[in-house]
Amino acid sequence: MRGLRVVGRVVSGYFFAGETDSARLLFRPAVYKVIYRRFSVNARIYNPMNFRDATDQLTDCPSHDDIATAAGASVQSIRQARMDPDSPAYRTPPPNWREAVIRLAEERIERLRQLIEGLRG
Repeated sequence: MRGLRVVGRVVSGYFFAGETDSARLLFRPAVYKVIYRRFSVNARIYNPMNFRDATDQLTDCPSHDDIATAAGASVQSIRQARMDPDSPAYRTPPPNWREAVIRLAEERIERLRQLIEGLRG
């Protein structure tokens, strides 16, 4: 859901003051008269999620940066911990890696549940 956002531009002789999901407020610069125009109350109902948005959300996975942030480690140490243990550049994973991965997995599950609900409508 989008909130009110203020932009400073003139549209068809009216000052465009902001936009919400249900209405736009336009001000006439000379008289400051508010004009209220109705739009779709709930755009999601009338504009269901498209294929691209749905598949983007489905394939959006945590990156090395996300894992490093959750584990409190550097991206490089995460990359090295993912290497084959026989590699000379291998490093042991951070001590709290299990909790970090669980937290990221739980967040992903929630996002996927929201995707399912959005697709079911």
